[in-house]
Amino acid sequence: MPAAAWSLTPASPPTATLPGSTKQGIRFATVRRRGRSLLERAQALDKSARQSIRVPTAAGTRLVSNHDDTVTLRSFGGDLRQITILRDSHRRSCVLITNDLETSLAAVLRRYARRWLVEQSIAEQLVFFHLNRLSSSMVIKVDFDLTMTVLANNLLRLLSLDLPPGYRRLTARRPYEKFLCNAAEMALEPDRCRVSLKKKRDLPALLEALQAVGPCGMPWLGNRRVEREIAIYTRCQLWH
Repeated sequence: MPAAAWSLTPASPPTATLPGSTKQGIRFATVRRRGRSLLERAQALDKSARQSIRVPTAAGTRLVSNHDDTVTLRSFGGDLRQITILRDSHRRSCVLITNDLETSLAAVLRRYARRWLVEQSIAEQLVFFHLNRLSSSMVIKVDFDLTMTVLANNLLRLLSLDLPPGYRRLTARRPYEKFLCNAAEMALEPDRCRVSLKKKRDLPALLEALQAVGPCGMPWLGNRRVEREIAIYTRCQLWH
């Protein structure tokens, strides 16, 4: 099977639909439905049957405890590779099945993790941007809503990337809640505009990132220089 022919299927698809992928030379990986007996067997695995590997991630590596085995599913009609990601008693183990018997375990896990991140991003847009509840049924307005949603999501992601390292992996909702959803007072002076932001725990990280930009004039404010402040009771700590 060619290495490039890969399919990451939705969680727990009917296994009767998977043999066709193998016949077409497509490698797939999917989450297996976790029944009680399957979870009990995972928890009962002896320590000698478990292995720990470091899987590369965006932030470095992560230690994953797992069990790699071969199983036969009657509805599939052949052998499948079953990867059980073992977790503690507070979280249920995750079980993956794939017809790829050759690729390294770390590569399979990382490939499926990318698919999972895409799914999480779509779920966030549904919840945070209400992507499934557009404001109009007119096609032109639907296109506009979608365009503005993608633009807002990308701008929030760019904001996260400009922040200190601890904030760069935030999804769109978190930077909005931490930095943008805030009150402020503005004072217009002849040559500047002073913005006093309400004190928030994470606000210094945003102002630190803005220091790299430096003072700049805003054309819609008569080219006044914008100075940002953190309001602390009756005093203000000035940040240029």
